[in-house]
Amino acid sequence: MTDEGIKFLRWALAGATSTGLLPEQVDKSTGKPAWAIPLGWSSSLMLDNIILFDKICRRNAGSHE
Repeated sequence: MTDEGIKFLRWALAGATSTGLLPEQVDKSTGKPAWAIPLGWSSSLMLDNIILFDKICRRNAGSHE
């Protein structure tokens, strides 16, 4: 699960603009931003996912907060 999660996070982050802004959508064939930029909810959802992923990785490693 964690390997697949990292794969998806990397794919989403690769669709960011040169200034690091996340678009609403990323073109599946080109990997480039395909819609409105920047979107606050896209960035906040990415942060939520990274925090959740970190918690899962820590739990799997046996480190509890």
